[in-house]
Amino acid sequence: MAGIFLKFKVFIITGIAGLLVMAFVGCKLVSRFQEERINELTEAIEYVKDETVPMEFSIKDSSKGKKEVTVGFYDLAGKYIGKKSIKIEGNDIYLEFRVIKLDSKNYMFFPYVIYSNSVSSEEGEKIIGLYKGNENFPAIYRQIETFFDKNKIDPEKLQTYKEKITELYGYVLEDKLDLVEDQFGSAVHDYEKQGITKFKNGYTYQVICHTHTGSIEVQKKY
Repeated sequence: MAGIFLKFKVFIITGIAGLLVMAFVGCKLVSRFQEERINELTEAIEYVKDETVPMEFSIKDSSKGKKEVTVGFYDLAGKYIGKKSIKIEGNDIYLEFRVIKLDSKNYMFFPYVIYSNSVSSEEGEKIIGLYKGNENFPAIYRQIETFFDKNKIDPEKLQTYKEKITELYGYVLEDKLDLVEDQFGSAVHDYEKQGITKFKNGYTYQVICHTHTGSIEVQKKY
């Protein structure tokens, strides 16, 4: 698992291949998440590498009409956090992230819910809480301190960053998205019914998040 950031053949996402990354309409909502706090988070995320891999997954057939989706999570240093297998009715599987836009060049990503063509996102299996770490800090953002120049940041400021990340994660965790000014959903989608390229049994896929563009990419791991 330690090789999470090794280069693998990119699994290209195109409409023709049938594997889509769909960006839902961005929600510009009334914000109570103060501008000062967004600015502080932006400063922190600017340090993070261009690509992170917070999650990997595999999908296989389960009982009739159901799929078993196994998701695993990693922190910013590629250290394994844990995994869970979830059975869900349906053929076309969606894995949705909530993407928080801090500014035009900095985004945060939170794996959020699994749903399908038979189960709506509202009734899907929430995965947002599976990587909740100590003091409610999202474990996928653990090791953020490794990206900072120690000569430019003091421990007190680093703690402030972590508190802000915890607060933002809490809003998503508790479905208080109206407190976040600019957020949207991005879902990795498998079109099985069309009979074209799909997530195949026995393969594990990584979800690559592009920190400074807000896009998501899927790559076959093995």
